Amino acid sequence: MRPASRAVGARALACPDGLPPEARGRRARRLPTVLTRAFTGRLARALSNRFSAAAAGAPILPYPQQHALTAELRQAAARAGNADLLSLWAGQGVALARSRPARELVLELVAETRAAIAQLGRDSP
Repeated sequence: MRPASRAVGARALACPDGLPPEARGRRARRLPTVLTRAFTGRLARALSNRFSAAAAGAPILPYPQQHALTAELRQAAARAGNADLLSLWAGQGVALARSRPARELVLELVAETRAAIAQLGRDSP
């Protein structure tokens, strides 16, 4: 099971106050997402960029070797603000996410969680 932080990734990408500037630009341009192993060796959905495109069809090491191999590149890209070499994870619904402060998103998630918990008892026969 993936951590909850990844489960809300697409929604969090639209929060301007909790996102690296290079990712905000990518999000604003509504780039397509791709399934890739290029950054870590594990299959994940990311915003399409030059690195994921260049790695498409290329041999990829398994995790954690690929992750270690690309770590310095990703760190340098983050320092330089170069989104073309970053792993910008995003779900399929990233284009549907709406811009709002991260605080509003968290409050919405809390309310949705409480509603789901309350519904658990009602769903039993």
